[in-house]
Amino acid sequence: MSEFKFDSIELDRNLELLPEQIEKTITLTVDYASDYGEDRMKKQAPWYDKTTNARSGLFTATKHKNVGQIQQHSILFSHKVSYGIWLEIKRETKGGRPVIMPTLVPVGRDLMKALEGLLNHPGDAPAPNLFPKVSTHPGAQGVKTAKRASVRTRKTGRNRGGGRRV
Repeated sequence: MSEFKFDSIELDRNLELLPEQIEKTITLTVDYASDYGEDRMKKQAPWYDKTTNARSGLFTATKHKNVGQIQQHSILFSHKVSYGIWLEIKRETKGGRPVIMPTLVPVGRDLMKALEGLLNHPGDAPAPNLFPKVSTHPGAQGVKTAKRASVRTRKTGRNRGGGRRV
């Protein structure tokens, strides 16, 4: 014979905590996706980055706010350098590819997949394996090369240092 024990007090308490646990998990998952997106942009930016300013200036920022009883979560993908918009537009119009939209779409898709099973395990923090590993794009090699590049002097036009001409 099997016995069934029902504790309505414990059930009520757990149901009261459920929205808080779900909200915490969503916040952690969105924050994790933001970090993943920034890492992906920096590693897969398609341009040659002479100064590393453009690549290191790629960033994401999360925003979590309450609007009445609704919780809103967002991720901003952006550039810190003033010419970042031109990198996006120039790449798009010349048949190349910008870095923000090609990152935003798969990160958004991966984020939604991560949130799909949330009601099954509301207290679980996001696991690192929810998002695929970021591989380095060939354009990222410019970061390493830029450190060896030398600057031409105005007077002589010769290279200072032993690096390549820019």
